[in-house]
Order: sequence, then C-alpha cells, then structure tokens
Amino acid sequence: MQPDKYLLPEDDGLPTRASQDYARYKWKALEFYLRVTNTAMREKWSERYYIDLEAGPGKNHIGNEIF
Repeated sequence: MQPDKYLLPEDDGLPTRASQDYARYKWKALEFYLRVTNTAMREKWSERYYIDLEAGPGKNHIGNEIF
C-alpha cells in the first residue's frame, strides 16, 4: 500500500467495519456539517482540525463496497 492511497475506497488488507446503509447517510450528514462549520469559522481561525473519536478502523464496507 502506498502512503498517499490510504484514504482511497479500496481494500488495503487492514480491518474494516461492516456497516449498514444508514452509514452512508451519516457520512453525508457529517460532510455537510463540516462544510458549513468550516465556512462559518474560516475568518475566525485559519486552521481547524476535526477529530472523530469514534471513527473505528477508518474504512467500512457495505456489501462488497468499501467506504
């Protein structure tokens, strides 16, 4: 595995979490929330970080797809 590809939705041999379809909605909701928050806070702080304390292994699979 190349270091710059660790976030790609492909099997890298590391553990993944089995998820249901609701996880897609959760990821879209989180993406929307982060976009809104980053837009609102860009004038206040030049750098912002988000840490998901419940992220799990990082990649999930729903059926045969990896996210």
